[in-house]
Amino acid sequence: MVLTVTVLGGLVGGGVALTRSSLFALDGIEIAGVKMLSRAEVLEASGLRIGQNVLSVDAGRVESRVEDLPIVANASVERLYPSKVRIRVRERTPAAAAVVGGATWLIEASGRLIAPVAVPPAGMPRVTVRAEPGSPALEAALRLWSSLPDWARDKTTDLEAPEPEAIAARIGGTRIIFGDAESVLPKMQAVVAIFERAKTDGKRVKQIDVRAPHRPAAVFA
Repeated sequence: MVLTVTVLGGLVGGGVALTRSSLFALDGIEIAGVKMLSRAEVLEASGLRIGQNVLSVDAGRVESRVEDLPIVANASVERLYPSKVRIRVRERTPAAAAVVGGATWLIEASGRLIAPVAVPPAGMPRVTVRAEPGSPALEAALRLWSSLPDWARDKTTDLEAPEPEAIAARIGGTRIIFGDAESVLPKMQAVVAIFERAKTDGKRVKQIDVRAPHRPAAVFA
């Protein structure tokens, strides 16, 4: 029994020594995949620090912390021999910058708000969304925007959504009254048909109402 206790004590003491040994001190942290984020932002979120014991690094916990950053889609952590760690980040892809309630947000093509930014990337499409932040109307407006074909989404400068069933968009200078965010495909087919007819007649379309897509109404300038 004395021998067993002595052996166990030695094992425990050895384990403690390993966790405190400078031989296992983390001496390098690599950050890969960042474009919009800075290395410092990822490092701070990770909770890692130079000098901590590499054996104490919980990869899953570090990944979870980094993925808490709104712009991060996923993160992976890899231990590099002998005492380095690499954090690889995949950022979300913004499709546009949306001004909502006075703040500018990056948004995905899905309509998901990613994160607020002080200055959006140069050349990125911008859209002003006139809806209450966090409201069902805002959610509906962004869902409609995400359902638009690429050409229309890129030309959309304003979204008005006082209510979820009262959405209008300004696309290429023309105000389109959609109503709700449903049946966007047939509504856009009606819009395109009117644009083509107006081009043939040499007219400019000021407004199109496609709340009833099979009976659209248009106002010409």
